[in-house]
Amino acid sequence: MTSNLSKLEYFISVVFIFFMFYLSSWLPGAGFFKGKDLYIGIALGLIIIFLNFDFNNFLNYQINFKNLEKKLLSLIIFFFLISTVLYNPGELSSAKSLLNIMFYVIVFFVYFVIIPGIFEENNDLFEKFLKVISNFGLIFSIIGLVMIFINFHPVSDIRIQFVSLLKHPNLSSKILTVTVFTALIYLYLNLGKFTIYQKYFYIVSISIQFITQFMTFDRAGIFGTLIGLLIFFGFLYRNKIIILVPFFAAGLGLLATSIFRAKGFGTVATRLYLLIPAYEMIFRSKDKMLWGYGLTESFKEYSKNLLVFYSNEPQQTDPHNSYVLLIMMIGAIATAAILVFIFYLIYKCIRRFFSVKNNYEKLKNIFLVSSLVALMIQALFDGEIIRIDHFTVHYILIVLGLMYISAKKSRDKLIIKNQLVN
Repeated sequence: MTSNLSKLEYFISVVFIFFMFYLSSWLPGAGFFKGKDLYIGIALGLIIIFLNFDFNNFLNYQINFKNLEKKLLSLIIFFFLISTVLYNPGELSSAKSLLNIMFYVIVFFVYFVIIPGIFEENNDLFEKFLKVISNFGLIFSIIGLVMIFINFHPVSDIRIQFVSLLKHPNLSSKILTVTVFTALIYLYLNLGKFTIYQKYFYIVSISIQFITQFMTFDRAGIFGTLIGLLIFFGFLYRNKIIILVPFFAAGLGLLATSIFRAKGFGTVATRLYLLIPAYEMIFRSKDKMLWGYGLTESFKEYSKNLLVFYSNEPQQTDPHNSYVLLIMMIGAIATAAILVFIFYLIYKCIRRFFSVKNNYEKLKNIFLVSSLVALMIQALFDGEIIRIDHFTVHYILIVLGLMYISAKKSRDKLIIKNQLVN
């Protein structure tokens, strides 16, 4: 049974994700809330934490580091504290910086710990979340197609690419990378329950969202989505999918050529230029490379450095690469720990896919892996993927939280099996 409290926590968390989406849109009023997301996010996050708080569990909580995933997570937190307290104490010197750190911590706790825990206990809420996100993707796609058909361009400098409700096609691409996979897994989880009309509805929905992803002309988003889909179907159908790989590779080559012709070399050069100030910052000193500039100061320093090395786009605030941005913020050591943690979770979910007999669990695990890999590929060419002031990071934390739970379940099952053998 799903408690009313869990439903309320779920509702607030989803509302905040859509609120962050709204702030990135061209819709009326979005500009008014810009800058206020920090305070609204902290307030809503604290409400969720308060609703979820169990005083008895808090008093009886015992810290143990017996499993590798907990050790890795603890290392990430430890390295983050070293980066902030010892090497970037300026982050603790102003109220705004402290609130920014608090925002990161709250978002992490809500979307990595609380919401995945609720989804694990309540499959109905998990599927409801998938349905809401996937249907939103369809609505988002239809609105964008209608805008193109009626020649409505709210963002005046972008006319040939799909943008829909957002200000830039690259932002729209991230939405579609998420919604294609939520629609796909929602369909697969309910194949035995859906009527023929419902099946056709979601097949059409996925197709429309997939087509509009191509219409964004965002190379990273398209490539990430295709690789994610190849992983999803590859694990489900295995040998049968091999015959499609040559066609996939040929199609990808043709796609890359056509998009390159449409967008030209200029966008590639711009991305490279945006990385130069970031690399200069990272290699400025050993301490900065290892421990970064801090969650707030890194953006300020990048903006100043950008004017020195590439003044053509002074409005940019990050290097358009999430991994480089992470190194700028918290340093190479913490970034390496995060990546090891993520790849370990991917490995555990793949192992669980092969070890469990429950079809629901199989589908869930391969969905988590394929969806995350798609976004990780996109993150190579985009900084907003991990930025707290954008909407994608909340989804990624939910996925990682569910993967962490899956890894724990896999370990617990192994312990029980060993106990039975002994």
